[in-house]
Amino acid sequence: MLERVIIDGRYSRDGQEKYVSIPIYRREIELLEAELGDELVGLNPDVGLCFGFNDVAAAVWRRLKEPATLEQLCDTLRTDYEVSAEQCAAEVAELLEDLLAKGLVSVKN
Repeated sequence: MLERVIIDGRYSRDGQEKYVSIPIYRREIELLEAELGDELVGLNPDVGLCFGFNDVAAAVWRRLKEPATLEQLCDTLRTDYEVSAEQCAAEVAELLEDLLAKGLVSVKN
């Protein structure tokens, strides 16, 4: 049986509606940033940590100036990179887990 996801976050199945949780990612801290070509270096002066972002990670970090879902992040990336939706989702999810572990982003369900 097919299930339908409604854009506003409601889930409809057999005429019943339930709310689903769609994770929304946002920056947890602001970094002092310097552009190095397509890459980015970010410094957290409060704790003296420096972070290097490759071109893809930098694009995700820039997009997270505003809160975004994994799907929104991948939509942005897929306009600039030739990558399948599945591969993009897997790799961005891995990046987000790394950013979460480092305390750079937070997630709200």
